[in-house]
Amino acid sequence: YFRSFLPSKIGGKPAWLNPRNIPQPSDLKCGQCQDPLKFLLQLYAPLNQFDQSYHRMVYIFICRKHECCGKSGTIKAFRSQLPLNNPFYDSKFYGNGNENDDESNENENECELKQQQKEDEILAKL
Repeated sequence: YFRSFLPSKIGGKPAWLNPRNIPQPSDLKCGQCQDPLKFLLQLYAPLNQFDQSYHRMVYIFICRKHECCGKSGTIKAFRSQLPLNNPFYDSKFYGNGNENDDESNENENECELKQQQKEDEILAKL
């Protein structure tokens, strides 16, 4: 369920995992031309085995100017992470509510695998 709240996506506006800890406007400027960077994508990349990074999101911002392409500071990545227990997201939305339902778990695992494959394809093109 959690992916529907903070999905991996391309374009639009970022959905910040932790709304209290977002980059400052100065962090989102091109290192070459100083213009604001454009939001490219976000990837939900949880590390469920570690409590402090149970939820993890990676955000990528880029400069759209051709003159800046390939130069230092024109692509920036930001990572946000939250522990399993946090003040923003109730565990009932992403917890193990169907632990005894094998068919439901198989469907969720298949869906997660397909989503991960799509994300891998996107990253391979970058």
